[in-house]
Amino acid sequence: MREKVEMLLMSAGIGAVLFGVLAVVVRWLRFVLAGSLPVLAIVLVCAAPAHAQGKVFTVSEWAVLGAHALDASATQRCVGSGRCRELNPYLARFDQPVAFTGAKVGLAWVQLWAVRKIRPTHPRLATVTNYAIALGFGALALRNERIGGR
Repeated sequence: MREKVEMLLMSAGIGAVLFGVLAVVVRWLRFVLAGSLPVLAIVLVCAAPAHAQGKVFTVSEWAVLGAHALDASATQRCVGSGRCRELNPYLARFDQPVAFTGAKVGLAWVQLWAVRKIRPTHPRLATVTNYAIALGFGALALRNERIGGR
């Protein structure tokens, strides 16, 4: 039991570090990534043969993580500038950037876990769901970036 708890904590810690690194990278590439994400999603889902669906799903998970990181970064910038506020009641209570990012990582992890539960029976639906979520968070991040950057 102790080994499982240690493995879970280590996975969560590594995930949080990767999320933070990804947030920095996405921050630098925010306009390029947000602009190319819809095209990438359509090409990967439609063009992938059945034996490559595992790779496409992995890319869709990275797209979701990138979109969550982009949204976290843009939201913190927009809220910090005083031009907008967080509408999610769960995330709105976190004033500190570290606490906000930690809560956002938790939400991203739960979302990815839920989609992975769908994948064994509906692999294409899981992949499309990930890309839809990535597009949604990417659009929100782009909106927050425009509002916060004024």
